[in-house]
Amino acid sequence: MTAPIVNRPPNRFVALLIGLLLALQATAAAALCLGDGIEPLLTAEGRALIATAEAETPFSQGVIWQADKDGRRIYLLGTMHLSDPRFDPLVARMSALVGTSDHLLVEATEDDERALQDALSRDPTLIFIQEGSSLIDLLGPADWTRLTNAAQARGIPAFALARAQPWYASLALSIAACAMPEIMAGAKGIDAQLIAFARQRDIPVTAVEPWRATLDALAYGDTDWQLDELRMALAGADFEARVAASMYRYYDAGRIAAVWALPSATLDLMPLVDTAIFDAHVQRLEKDLLFARNADWLPKIEAQSLQDPVLAVAVGAAHMIGDQGLLAGLAARGWTITALE
Repeated sequence: MTAPIVNRPPNRFVALLIGLLLALQATAAAALCLGDGIEPLLTAEGRALIATAEAETPFSQGVIWQADKDGRRIYLLGTMHLSDPRFDPLVARMSALVGTSDHLLVEATEDDERALQDALSRDPTLIFIQEGSSLIDLLGPADWTRLTNAAQARGIPAFALARAQPWYASLALSIAACAMPEIMAGAKGIDAQLIAFARQRDIPVTAVEPWRATLDALAYGDTDWQLDELRMALAGADFEARVAASMYRYYDAGRIAAVWALPSATLDLMPLVDTAIFDAHVQRLEKDLLFARNADWLPKIEAQSLQDPVLAVAVGAAHMIGDQGLLAGLAARGWTITALE
């Protein structure tokens, strides 16, 4: 069975893609993602992996940081791109720091969202397969059924993904089903709330990269590579709600290294996933979506701090941690780093 060619993505799903792209670094679920976490199901090796990550990762804990150098100050706000009312106190504390800043740097502004929506409307090939086999054919019956079930759990009709590029289908599944109602309802994540706060106070807001950078990184690899990534996403569908609940709690506690390590810690629960393939994909994500972007952002952040002595930087919390994170990068450039929360 071959799905019909899609000539233009429906507006609703263009909006959904934008939400998912902006949720790329999301490390927790929305308000409906409650209940039991994944910890009781983890093996001893999985629990040890998380403990090691927290012990050995520089700047492994915390979501609000301060960097000082030569009379200049940068507030680094590790965000989550989804919404939850329980984050309101944290958003208030971050907003207070933004309010004392001369400029706010973020991953994507409203203009970037509009540019992305326009590009997707004009060029459906960015997210849809226009020629050749659909995902129905590429995945085979068993995996297509899994994808159909996972899509429906997120309120996405299967036909909307039948001609999707595999990387986009993986992205759609990267957000737990329990978080989708918040996204589809237009709830604002922490980043968007900080942007709105800054706009209300006439504080300039600028993106640290062109909107196309994330899209290009997501669409990485040939079809086989992307299909491997999609099958791994499908393999974890049975316990995604528990993973989401744990990730929420980790983020809420500022345990960002634990958030990043959790998918690897659950690998023992997915016996059909090839460990070597999984590791290759994790390494690629780190390299292209974290490390490379961090290296590109650091000189831009420093340059902006020369113009704006008090600067706020609000980006996904995963960008802060590790020896190639923004905090370590600034420390290596002579900035004094202080944890605020």
